Amino acid sequence: MGDSRMNQRGQALLFVIVVMSVALAIGVAISTRTLSTISRVSTTDTASRVLAAAEGGAERFLSLSDKALVDAISGDCPASTTSNGTGGCLVEFEPVSGDKILAVADVLVAYHGDVSEGEFFPAKATWGKTTQINLTGYGGSKIDICWAATVPTGGSDIYLMSYNLANTLTKAGVSTSLPKAALYNQSGFANSSGPKDTFTDCYSFSLPATPKGLRIQALNADIKLGIYPTGDALPPQGYLITSVGKLSKNNNITATKAVSVFRSFPYLPHPFSFGVYSESGILD
Repeated sequence: MGDSRMNQRGQALLFVIVVMSVALAIGVAISTRTLSTISRVSTTDTASRVLAAAEGGAERFLSLSDKALVDAISGDCPASTTSNGTGGCLVEFEPVSGDKILAVADVLVAYHGDVSEGEFFPAKATWGKTTQINLTGYGGSKIDICWAATVPTGGSDIYLMSYNLANTLTKAGVSTSLPKAALYNQSGFANSSGPKDTFTDCYSFSLPATPKGLRIQALNADIKLGIYPTGDALPPQGYLITSVGKLSKNNNITATKAVSVFRSFPYLPHPFSFGVYSESGILD
């Protein structure tokens, strides 16, 4: 009888041990998975917050006037921001109540798009819109417009018009997909030459004296362009805004994320160039 009871107790103890081992294994697995989920959520939350800070800083400066952006380039930060001491500006975001993590954006504004002779500024002529190239201060008498003839749409004819402050205009149409050129001919479509870099064809466009700008229109499809200065460097085409979002806790930076955006100089929108499509009676 005694041995039987001992065996029963031993079996019960073994059963308890097995059950506890299984329960422990399940508990450890659940705990590990929970901790892993919490870690991923925390990482995702941190990444989202630091990206939001970087984008918030960029958007803050995208909404500024041209004068404010020029001032920021010279180190004069706009209202509601402070100097970071190294030429940039700090945008501080209001922390959530009870949140010990602080978010800021370190923003630097610089001119962008100025390229030396022999280099090119990438541009895109979008059908239904006008692309403008700033030529203020440009000392060259010509500028090369280059394109890649092999594109899915077969290319697009493009219309060029340059102007200065004396109301002098120069115009040209460039055919990238003959024979459509004749449909848009105002001053004679020019033959192309090339190649340059990744572009298969180029056109050397003559500019008026002391040019102010060059307007480019795609007439039947989108097309990627390369703008090559000739005889002088191409002046800046806009502003490059670089915003670095930063999260910190107890004065220690825990995460950073950078975004960069380009804002062009202002210019007249596409409807002001409606005369391109008129056959006669155009007043320059």
